[in-house]
Amino acid sequence: MVALGAGDPMAAAMFRRAVESDWDVILPVEVVAEVMRMPMARGVWEWQKRILGMVHRIASPSVDDALLAAGLLASSGTVDVVDAFVVVAALRALPAFILTSDQSDIRALLDTQADGSRVTVVHVDK
Repeated sequence: MVALGAGDPMAAAMFRRAVESDWDVILPVEVVAEVMRMPMARGVWEWQKRILGMVHRIASPSVDDALLAAGLLASSGTVDVVDAFVVVAALRALPAFILTSDQSDIRALLDTQADGSRVTVVHVDK
């Protein structure tokens, strides 16, 4: 969402393709909180809310998701909890792709799981 808000053309193209192709667009609730907490101009805030309206599902984690996220973090040696929940949401929706500006951490988390190779990681600018 940060990349979309910043006008990254790759993020915009992938999001548009997903919406037009009627793919399930899933956004972890942790990403919503992380992005919407950032100070932004009124127009950007409204635009981000419109983007949220196009998301098919906001993934709210369960205890099992939290335990999987903790295991991913422990196995990968990474520390970003939001990244871990993004990976959990992708693993629950296989096959999947993740748009991220933090490709190395996302890939490290995915590489701890046998099904991690079924998730495509696409780099976008923040």
